[in-house]
Amino acid sequence: MRRLGYQLVFGFFISLFLWVGNGMITDWFDARYSWVNDYVKRFWLNFLAVFSYSSFIIVVFNIYIYLNLRGATWEVIFSKGFYFDSLVSLMICAIICLFLFGLQFLGGWRESALVAEKLKSEQLTSQFEALKTQLNPHFLFNSLNALSTLIYKDQDTASLFTDQLSKVYRYVLENQSEEIVPLSNEMAFTDAYVFLQQIRFGDNLKVNVDVSDTNFVIPPLALQMLIENAIKHNVISKEHPLTISIRSDGDFIAIKNNLQKKKVENSTGIGLDNIKKRFQYLSNKEIKINETSANYEVKLPLLNIDDR
Repeated sequence: MRRLGYQLVFGFFISLFLWVGNGMITDWFDARYSWVNDYVKRFWLNFLAVFSYSSFIIVVFNIYIYLNLRGATWEVIFSKGFYFDSLVSLMICAIICLFLFGLQFLGGWRESALVAEKLKSEQLTSQFEALKTQLNPHFLFNSLNALSTLIYKDQDTASLFTDQLSKVYRYVLENQSEEIVPLSNEMAFTDAYVFLQQIRFGDNLKVNVDVSDTNFVIPPLALQMLIENAIKHNVISKEHPLTISIRSDGDFIAIKNNLQKKKVENSTGIGLDNIKKRFQYLSNKEIKINETSANYEVKLPLLNIDDR
């Protein structure tokens, strides 16, 4: 009776180790490999990890049975009979693992495909919202108003302003349907956009750029939308100048501004949400947001072509 109790307790712990251990292994792979983009790698790596872990538990279980239930010695453990029993157990384990992973693959692939389709739809919406932001009538009105003033005061600067304005709109129209663009192109566009805003705000707006490596890709207009958000949501005046920094930070590009919030009417917050969704669609890398009482910073992950 006591032996039966030991068997039940031991069997419970074996089942618990298999359930919890394999669950943790699968969760670890869930966080790193997609069933859509990396389904072959995901299937076999996850299968081998679970099978190896389960095999170890099963071999330990078999050794326990031989030593405690069959009264065998360690010499018997290394006999052909033990090897045969263990091999049969491992074959059964492999068949069960393949069956369960086949079901998991179908379920995970279907779910990921639905998520990918949803993200694709949101990506198109994000691109459209980004385009609307850049072609916002207020932006065009402010730009034309600044140009009108410059024509009478400084014709050379007015000519340069017109050139930069044309670059901004040309870039938007050429890249409105692109998922990613070279970071070097995005930086050149950002320079043109910042020039227009600095003409408007003068010394009240300061933008510092320190990007050391542009051999990456990024969703188009991502930087512009963050700069626009900083300008939109903060006071900009001679007494309270706004300073924005754009710099390389490891595998990220960081956009940071001093925080001096103002009340904004009809603010929907969709700009930052669009950026999040576009990065979520393109890779498993996430943007980072850090807000303190003095500063607001958003870090965009730098993407490679292979990340997609």
